[in-house]
Amino acid sequence: FPIALPPSLNTTTSSQRQQLTTPMACAESIQHSLSKIALTGSRASSELRALDQERQSVDSHIVDLNTALELRHLSSTMKEALSKGRYEDCVAAIVGYRSFEPTPHALTLVGDEAIDNYTD
Repeated sequence: FPIALPPSLNTTTSSQRQQLTTPMACAESIQHSLSKIALTGSRASSELRALDQERQSVDSHIVDLNTALELRHLSSTMKEALSKGRYEDCVAAIVGYRSFEPTPHALTLVGDEAIDNYTD
């Protein structure tokens, strides 16, 4: 259903049209800029999420590596203390070894020799 325009809008002058055209063009430009910002923000947000996941992965690897190094050290201490008859030191190393709850990745990093020292 077409709606008839009021007479004041039907008889606009060129200066009145110019006054309407400029704000409309500005509004379109602002809308276009905001759309670009939203798209860029979305990309940046995705990149930040990816970087955060990568950081968490690196942090997890660092924890596993530290655990593996500590378990290797304790394993070596157990073996050395046992061979020298220092049973208290050996027991302390065993208690320390048992205090860890290593991930499967950390156990892989520890290596079979260190695990065998503990289980022997």
